[in-house]
Amino acid sequence: MRVEKVLPPTAVPATPVCVSGRRACPLEEVGGPSGYGQRTLDQFSWSYEAVERLLAGENIFDDDVPTWFWTYRPEYFDRKKVNQRLAEVYQLKGNPDFLLSQGGYDSFSADVKS
Repeated sequence: MRVEKVLPPTAVPATPVCVSGRRACPLEEVGGPSGYGQRTLDQFSWSYEAVERLLAGENIFDDDVPTWFWTYRPEYFDRKKVNQRLAEVYQLKGNPDFLLSQGGYDSFSADVKS
């Protein structure tokens, strides 16, 4: 994180704002940095093999792979979504049970439905 500007208290926005970023955050419970690296390599390897198998006419959707293999994109970063999450957290500032009020951590962190 880098502080780009310090504003006087009257000019401070009500919530923190992300101005840029790179890559998606790691999946929950992936086993730390080494587990994340291995899972990402597994996903890329499986995806590469899946393309070859699709071209050969095989049905890859019967494979026993975790759900995140289909949806996780490690290179993707959505600044708008990050800022929306920050705003949601800070709207609930002062409520020590804000995660519980959102249905728990998993519910709060789930993808926003457009």
